[in-house]
Amino acid sequence: MHQNVQCISNKVLALEVILNESQPDIVMFTEHWQNCDQLSELNFKNYDLASSYCRQSMLHGGACILTNNKLSKCVKPIYCKTLSFEGNFEFCCIKLLKLSTIFITVYRPPSGDVNIFLNNFNELLEKLYNPNEQLIIGGDFNINFLDKTSKLLINLSDILQTFGLKIVLHDATRNGVSSKACLDNFFVSDDIEFSISNINLSLSDHFAQFLSVPNYSVANKEQNTYIWRRQFSDKSYAEFFNFIHYIHFM
Repeated sequence: MHQNVQCISNKVLALEVILNESQPDIVMFTEHWQNCDQLSELNFKNYDLASSYCRQSMLHGGACILTNNKLSKCVKPIYCKTLSFEGNFEFCCIKLLKLSTIFITVYRPPSGDVNIFLNNFNELLEKLYNPNEQLIIGGDFNINFLDKTSKLLINLSDILQTFGLKIVLHDATRNGVSSKACLDNFFVSDDIEFSISNINLSLSDHFAQFLSVPNYSVANKEQNTYIWRRQFSDKSYAEFFNFIHYIHFM
């Protein structure tokens, strides 16, 4: 799930209801508008703050990832802070060890430098890409994915294609007074099968995106449990009684 939330602190109760009903494994928020201390103090029932990016000087912005607490033993934060650029390219990421899958949440502010965004995003993918692992990237990119003539979209699409990623959503995620735009999206590895829902949760002026991958629920993938037990048979019984025949009990 991804939602541009535009101040997470005043929507905790509403979000808890949504999370309790939908129970996503991974939750991505952009524009949480919190500093590090404020974000760490927020608590969501059954969810852990797995990774985050908070601004140091500017207001608003930011990105974070919450994970279902059933996943706590298989979530590994990934630190690439040198590639984050406040006001231009804000992101955080985690790796799910059981599934060998990396999740990245991205917020690209609309007034940011396009070249910084493209260069740092490309460098991040170069750093994280592994042909034996999968990538799922969600966020608010402030790129209209409905405008096929957009130079920014064309350049971004070239980067995604280089790393075997595909754009998932092609519907409006923000309805303006006079126009519609698809600003939020998911990018996934080419071999991932998926379905996506684009829902107005009335939490901000952006819709929420729910990405579903069949047979991909991590919360239900428990580690194998092995039970060791004796094997009983007529032969083993005979061997046992023959053995104790020669034992003298006091």
